[in-house]
Amino acid sequence: MLSTDVISDIGELKDGDGDFINSQDIRILDSSDVVIAYIPTATVRQVRNSIIEEYNKGNYDKVYKIFNDAFVAFPISQEEYDDLVESGVQ
Repeated sequence: MLSTDVISDIGELKDGDGDFINSQDIRILDSSDVVIAYIPTATVRQVRNSIIEEYNKGNYDKVYKIFNDAFVAFPISQEEYDDLVESGVQ
């Protein structure tokens, strides 16, 4: 991911509907559209407010650190991912 995934190149926090800090169901797919990794939605929800708070304080380095530390994709098979979705965990 890029620094501009959280703060735009003109310095604005990317907090819109389709932006990372508001995302759900973040998946990495292979060329056949099969899930090979994911970022837990719970992680996104957990750090969103911290990112906004630090951004509003002007602590941009802290924003990037929170973002980089939290938005980590975990390898998973399509079947395992489907099980998470079915059980309501993801």
